[in-house]
Amino acid sequence: IFIVNDSHIHPATNLGGKTALVNMAGWVQSHGYPNMWGRYADMRSMLSKPHKSQHLFQKYGISYIARDWRLAKDNGMDEDYFSFSNDVSIVYSSGKYTIFDVRGLSFPNK
Repeated sequence: IFIVNDSHIHPATNLGGKTALVNMAGWVQSHGYPNMWGRYADMRSMLSKPHKSQHLFQKYGISYIARDWRLAKDNGMDEDYFSFSNDVSIVYSSGKYTIFDVRGLSFPNK
């Protein structure tokens, strides 16, 4: 499962066919996803306070984060954590996107 920005034209979901934790709010709401706003809040926590939200990565089965300027800016992403953590690796990087593999995150509270 990917964390992506809430644009309706994200390449991970549109071209790659990947599953996202949440996507465009209008789509999520119209399809009746339970606890939609709770998922958005959890996503913000995972991005802005990853060291305190590792249990959420496990809860949702998050494997990758497709970081772009919008995801980082809109959610206060702690980019240093994801860029320098020994438990996270960068699997793709271009001028626009960086894909973080977060499957290696440890879960100390488990």
